[in-house]
Parts: sequence; C-alpha cells; structure tokens
Amino acid sequence: MQNPSINVNKDMRVSPQTIAYMLAGSGIFLFLVSYTPNEVNRTLLLFLLSGIIVGIAVAVYQLAERHPMLSRWLAVLTSILVFQSSGFWVGMVGTLVYLSLPVAIGAAMINLPAATLVAALQTVLLIAYELLTGGIGVVQLVNAIFAIWAILLVMVLIYHPVDQLAVWVSEYFGQARASLEEARTRKAALEQAMKELTEANQQLIRLQRLSQGLRQAADDARQAKERFVASVSHELRTPLNMIVGFTEMILQSPETYGKRIPKKLLADLAVIQRNAEHLRHLIDDVLDLSQIEAEQMALMKEYVPFRKIIDFSITAVRPLFELRKLALKVDMPAALPEVFCDQTRIRQVMLNLLSNAGRFTEQGEVQVRVWQESGNMMVSVSDTGPGIATDKLKTLFQPFHQLDTSIHRRYGGTGLGLAISKQFIELHEGRIWVESRMGKGTTFTFRLPIHATLDTNSPNFARWFNPYLMHEDRVPAQHRENTPLRPRFLTVDGNGALQRLLSRYMSQYEVLARATLDSALDELADFPALALLVNSESIQQTMHLLPDIHSLPKGIPIIACSLPAVQSPAAGIDAFDILVKPIARQKLLQTLERLNLKGGRVLIVDDDPDALQLLGRFFETVPENYRVFLARDGKEAIDVMREVQPDVILLELVMPHMDGFQFLEWRNEQPDMQKIPVIITSRRDPLGEPIIASSLTITMGGGLSIRQLLSSIKMLSHLLSASASSVLEAEKIKDAG
Repeated sequence: MQNPSINVNKDMRVSPQTIAYMLAGSGIFLFLVSYTPNEVNRTLLLFLLSGIIVGIAVAVYQLAERHPMLSRWLAVLTSILVFQSSGFWVGMVGTLVYLSLPVAIGAAMINLPAATLVAALQTVLLIAYELLTGGIGVVQLVNAIFAIWAILLVMVLIYHPVDQLAVWVSEYFGQARASLEEARTRKAALEQAMKELTEANQQLIRLQRLSQGLRQAADDARQAKERFVASVSHELRTPLNMIVGFTEMILQSPETYGKRIPKKLLADLAVIQRNAEHLRHLIDDVLDLSQIEAEQMALMKEYVPFRKIIDFSITAVRPLFELRKLALKVDMPAALPEVFCDQTRIRQVMLNLLSNAGRFTEQGEVQVRVWQESGNMMVSVSDTGPGIATDKLKTLFQPFHQLDTSIHRRYGGTGLGLAISKQFIELHEGRIWVESRMGKGTTFTFRLPIHATLDTNSPNFARWFNPYLMHEDRVPAQHRENTPLRPRFLTVDGNGALQRLLSRYMSQYEVLARATLDSALDELADFPALALLVNSESIQQTMHLLPDIHSLPKGIPIIACSLPAVQSPAAGIDAFDILVKPIARQKLLQTLERLNLKGGRVLIVDDDPDALQLLGRFFETVPENYRVFLARDGKEAIDVMREVQPDVILLELVMPHMDGFQFLEWRNEQPDMQKIPVIITSRRDPLGEPIIASSLTITMGGGLSIRQLLSSIKMLSHLLSASASSVLEAEKIKDAG
C-alpha cells in the first residue's frame, strides 16, 4: 500500500502540468524576443534554446502521470536552464535575480530539501561562472545569490508549517484508515456473531420447545406413575387381605377346620403369613412414598416432648437388640425441649434407623445420641456394623435401593425405609445424612428445627406485615421465646373443622380463631392477616352478614366455605371407624370392643365374595356369639335391614349398583337406623382425598382488580381442573381394573 504521507505531501504541492504550461510559455516568449537582425548567431542560439524549453515542457507534461517525481525534477532543472541561459548565454545579466524562481519552484513542486539543493546548485554555478569569465559583476552576483537564498528562506517559512501539517494529516489519515479497517473487521465479526447468535437463538427456541415437551411428558409420566402406584397398591390390598386373613385365622384357630391339621401345613402357612406381612409393609411403604411424591402427605405437626419419641422408639426395638445380643446405648440430656413435628412420622424415622442398625450389626453396640444445636434437634444413630463403601453412600437414600442382592435375603427389608425417612425429615424442613467407614460402622444423623419454620415461598406472605404496628405474639407462653414469626390466618369456625384442617395441612401458618364475624372484622382492622376464613353451614347467609364491600378491610381476602364437623377419623363420611384392607383379625376385634359389643347381629356389606367369606369366618372363630348377615351391595343391605336390625355394619364403600356412600345417605334418612354404628372396611382410604366442601366463595374489601381477578381465575381453574383430571384418571384406572 502506498504511504499516505507521500500522497498528502504531493497533493499539497504544485502539479507538474502547471509548471509545464509555464515552461512552454517561457519558451514561446523567448522565441518571440530572440530575433536580433544584427546578431544572427545570438538569434539562432535563442531559437534553439526556446525550442529546447518547449520540448522539455511537453516532456514534463507527458511524464506527470507515469513518472511524477521525474517530471517534477525535470521541470525544476528546465527552469534553471531558462534563467541561467538568459543570464549567461543571452547576456541578460539583470535577469539573474530570477534564478530564485527555480528555488521557489522546487519548494512548490517537490519539498524544502529539494529547494535547498537547487539553491546550492545555482549558487555554485553563479560563483563558478563569475570566476571563470568575470562577466557578471560583483554587485549582480551578490544580488542574485541574495535573491536565491532569500526566496529559500521565504519558502521555508511558508512550507515548513505546511509540511508539519502534512505530517500530522498523514498520521491522522493513517490512524483513520487503520481505524476504518479495524471497524470494518469488527463489523464483519459482529455480523458473523449476530448471525451465529440468531442461529443459536433459533436452536435454543427449538431446544426449549423440545424440553417443554419432554418436561410435560415427564410430568405426565410421573403423574401416571403415581396414579398407577396408588391404584395398584390399593388393589393389591383385596387379595392380600384374603391371604393374611385366612392364614392368620387358620394359624390362630386351627380347630375351626377340623380336629387335626398337619404340622407341616401349619409351618407352610406360617411362611405364607410372614411373606404376606412383608408384602403388606411394602405396600404401605409404597403408598407413603407415592403420597410424598404427589405432595399429598399431610403432617400432623404439634409441639411434642422429643424425649417421648426417643423413649418410645427405644422401647419398641429393644427386644430385637436383646434377641441379637447387641448393646443399645442412649446419650440424651435429661431435659429436652418440645419439638414442632409430626411425632408419628419422626417416630417412624427413628424406628427405621434403629431397626436397620440392629439388623446390620452382627456384634458390638448401637448408640443413639441426642443434642441441641443452633435451634435444631440433632439425633444420630451409630452402629458397629460392616460399614458402607464411599461410592455407594450417594445412592443409599434412593427408593428400592439396597447395596447388593444378598442384603434382602440375609437381612430382609424393602429398600424403602431410608428413602421414606429422608422424605419425612425434609418435609419437616430438616436434613438427614450418613457417614461410614468400612469395617468401622455407620452413623446416620438427622436435624430437625425445634420451632415451626416460616414458609417464605408463600406468594404473599409479607402482605400481612404492618410496619406501623407491633406484632402481638400469640404463641403459647411456653413456646414464645425464640419462636419465629409466622404468617397468620384469621378464622370464624363454628364447629372447629376448618381450624383442625389448617393445623394439619398448613402448620407453617398461625391460625387465630374468633367466635363471631364482627369480632373477626374488628381484629382485622387492628392486626392484618393473610386472609379471613369463614366456615359456616350457609355460605349465602355468611355473605349476607358481611358489611358493604367498601367497608371491609382493604387488601385482605375473605374466603367462605362450608365444612362439616369432624369428630373422629371417619366422621367426615359418618362412620365410627375406618379399617383399610388387609384387616387384621385382632384390629377388627379391638374396634368391636370399643363399641362394647360382646355378641349380636353383624351385617357385612361387600361385593367381594372372598371378603364376605373371610369376615364371616372371623366371627366364627371368636367365643362371643355373633350372628352374621351378608349383603353384596347397598340394595341387598337395605333389604336385610328391613327384616333384621343389626347391631353393627361392616361396609365396603366401592360397590356396584349402590355403593357405600349412597347406603350411608339412605341410613341417615331413616330415624330408626341412624344410630347403628358403621365400620368402613375398604381397600381404599376414603380420607385420602375426601370431598368435604361443595362450594367456595371469595370476596375482598375494595374489590378485586382486573389483574387480581384474572390471576385468581387462572390459579383456581388450573388447580381445580388438575384435581378433577386426576380423579377422572383414577376412576378410569379403577374401571379398567
């Protein structure tokens, strides 16, 4: 690439074409004035000189495009020739002062160093001519030399700043060109990056759509798996009920089947019973796990003495340790605080850990250690068993996972205990972990918060805080110290059903009850809450009692529903108790004892002939004198009850023609039948998803904005439609089975 400074310097100089025109004019002028009649030689010489000058002018013009620097020097030398010849050859000594013009031409056409060279050359020529010929004269010589160098000085004063400017312009131009090239390069790179980014974005959109589809498929598969597990597990209860019931009855009352039953048969039946019991425990574990994964596991959290949980667990497993001749040591402070937890689930965790430690420890001891640490209750169970390899620790809490295939044959177990224990601990906002060394033993440790934890994921949990009011702590006095602040619901609950429901399923919230609607509204005026929940027999009457919507507390929703009173685990379906199949014989007898029945008439309603036969045999094997009546659905049961009034009814809920719910509705309409106790015997837990309310009404002081209304509609519709679809799918599975 050509140096830009040369181009700029050239552009600031006089072009050779201009000088060519000047030289041609000088040659023509010299030709016109060269004629002298008396001096033929002089005239011929001037004619020749003028011709040479014109020829050189043409050559300068022709060379200007192809050889610019040569044409410039040729023009400068030609100007020297013109003025030197006019002074020396023609004898026009007075024109020697014009020898300064070639200096100016050199500076104007080339540069200052060239002009200096021209000035020096002409000075040497003048001095040499004067020394050789003496034809100039001292005065003329001095004048000519002075003019030459004076013009050079003037050119320096003029062109030095110009040259500096040319250098600056050249540098600036070079930088600008470099910046331009860099900008072009970066623009090209940017365009390429934008193109690649666009393609990557399109690919990301495709992957996102694919991932959404895969995630939806995974969610559908997970839900289908949960429904399948729950449905199949429940359906397994019916045949399992037959196996457990008949084997238990044969083993406990063999005389029912004859005077002598072979001992080998009894031994084989004992094996069947043990394996059936193992299968029953496995089904219970699978149901617990499916409930946890479906987020339907309800925890009955309350403040309970933690020492009571530990003592119960130790007492329950001590016979196992005595049988295996293992020492069971407990390191626990004398005073332990109450812990906010579901004692049944934490007790189940302790029993899992202790039974595992007892089964896997051949000799030595198991130590239980309990202590407090930073607001948490810490529990560890250490054994002196074989230990667990490090690479297998990370899979230890996975469902159905056992370290090798020989463990089940040697020690038993389902591989679900640790997985369920981990889920129970995490449902309490705690953590469980394991440490082990091969040949040294294993230690399981879990941590539980002592007090109720605040659910910070609740979408509007902060709305009830009022920065201008002091919070009135409503926790019982024995738990006030160091108890975290919890979001609050205010309830008006005539029968207490709503408050019990909230305490069971939403224990992370504070529930404050008020007797009347007016007192609750007064409470809200002073102390805000997340919502006011009203439970009454008539929602319409409740809404009628509310004041004008503009008089209600601003920003606090009022939710009204109608829940029936719940007096016992089966009160929601108007039954004395619920026995989920498989039903143990002893459990059934204990339930009858609570009814103070030592005989009498028993009506068994079930569509399964095997279940009718099994339950009938139960009553044949007891010493009390029971008369058993059988019915295969609700209609047959009604026919039986019109002839014989039973003392107790054993009722299956899921039956053809007329199910158990319809039968209960009929019984409640008969005044003489209402007091007959009903015991539910079902392969499905009717309290798993009971229908306890037929409507729900929401209102709020100041009304709902468009965004609040649409958000509420969207959330409720998704929630309720999802629940409805789950019920439909479950019914489809049941019908298909």
